[in-house]
Amino acid sequence: MQIISPLLDLFDSNMTAELIQKTVPTLVIDKNFDMRRYDYLHGKYGYAEDDGDDISTVGIMSGEIIGNPFVFEKKIKHYWGTQLYTGSLTIHWTTYTVVNGKRQAQHHTQVLHASVRKPRPFFIYLTDLVYGNEAAPDLSFSRLKTHAEQFSQGKLKSFIKSRTKKIKKLAKENIDKGFTELGNEEFDALFGAFDRNHEVQFRLLFTPLAQKNLLKLIKNKLPYGDDFDIVKKNCINIVCSDHAQNRKFNIDATEYYSYDVDLCKNSFIKLNEDYFESVYFDFAPLLSIPMYQQIKPHEYIYKDSYNRNYTVREAEVMANRIGCNVLSHPASVTPAILKTRLVNSEKDIDKLSVHALSYRTVARVDFIPVRGGDGRWHNVPVPWLLYIPLEQETQVELKSLDMSERDYRHSPYADDTESHTFYHSIFTTLGKISLSEDSAPNEKDQDVSEYGGITESSELSDEIENETNE
Repeated sequence: MQIISPLLDLFDSNMTAELIQKTVPTLVIDKNFDMRRYDYLHGKYGYAEDDGDDISTVGIMSGEIIGNPFVFEKKIKHYWGTQLYTGSLTIHWTTYTVVNGKRQAQHHTQVLHASVRKPRPFFIYLTDLVYGNEAAPDLSFSRLKTHAEQFSQGKLKSFIKSRTKKIKKLAKENIDKGFTELGNEEFDALFGAFDRNHEVQFRLLFTPLAQKNLLKLIKNKLPYGDDFDIVKKNCINIVCSDHAQNRKFNIDATEYYSYDVDLCKNSFIKLNEDYFESVYFDFAPLLSIPMYQQIKPHEYIYKDSYNRNYTVREAEVMANRIGCNVLSHPASVTPAILKTRLVNSEKDIDKLSVHALSYRTVARVDFIPVRGGDGRWHNVPVPWLLYIPLEQETQVELKSLDMSERDYRHSPYADDTESHTFYHSIFTTLGKISLSEDSAPNEKDQDVSEYGGITESSELSDEIENETNE
């Protein structure tokens, strides 16, 4: 590794963004999702301030394309569902029969099965593109992917015929709301958007050229076909594609590291080609609509000052970069939802409190009565897990550093501990950051008693414990 270390030291996680911008000059990628970009999206287009307590942002990339703002977001979402647990019990019994006057024993064996469903938390990752555009500002709709590229000609005709009947029925039922057919049955069937609320603006947006472009994209097998959902709510457009879910969002320079120069080169080319293709085809449904390329945003008056230096979502990204292993309760057996709260902002440093919600498990057994072949009822044991919430509060500090990732690796800020991270030109640490530009954190600045607090969600866990013990 030492032989090619000078080469590896040249790699930077920002290279992918730089390559994309050089390939598509109309696309500008921000260094990070700053307050001005957030203010623009939120104040002008209605971008949500926060996603709620059950969602945390783990990756973000913002910018503008042809002057209109966008944000790629990767989030971890927490929700409650149920899990099926199964158990079994083997029983034995003996029956007797008389054969030729002799009593004979017959031994029987049966495996009894039982199952229970119990609540458990689930964690899923979602990646989507949020795009702001003033075209058709009163129009809202949603459309779901069809994967029509996988249809045979016969199935495609059958699908269009079935959808056309549905559209005609909707038009009759919603005539008072102004819902009408477009006249292009193939597009109407494959694009959908049956919940659209403004027919005039829908037609202005989806001109014959837009319909032609989108149909070509939907039916083309390569590279992804119709794998995208679109939700438009006034000036905000959200594209969520299947292929984006598989994209490695935060590219780290170590992705290219290898002992072999050729392997290193091939990894760099392959990863960046795949990334560009994935990003481009997230934009493709939007760029297929000519009006989205023609509408330039009106001037926006930014605020004079902000109460913080870094956005809520960028703060969550930095917290997730440090990671759940550091910020969540040590007894956790699940991922954690990390949410941040601003404590104070001084100069270019934000002090944040990171709240981590995760879960520990306790083994439980339910005994389910099942009737066996012997005519008796048997209690079949079904082991399951009780999930008890845990919470931890940790304070971190964020500061923008005017240096590249390569410079950071050789700076006093960099060390081998898990308590620091540098991404999007933002340095984040569990320790205190000196206000001096040339001062880096050190071990004596880290005070666990001041910066960390571990708690179990006692009220809820005690309630669950009491119920299960009873």
